[in-house]
Amino acid sequence: MSQSDYSRIAEQLKSGKQTKLPAMKVSDLKEILWWLDFLQGRPL
Repeated sequence: MSQSDYSRIAEQLKSGKQTKLPAMKVSDLKEILWWLDFLQGRPL
């Protein structure tokens, strides 16, 4: 997955929209969770 895919999915999750997650590796999921924390203003 690309960086833009990660940020797009995280932005959709943050907004509360129903989001289908594609099949992914654990490392991809960790990247999405990092972006979600970042977008919500949580300390990294």
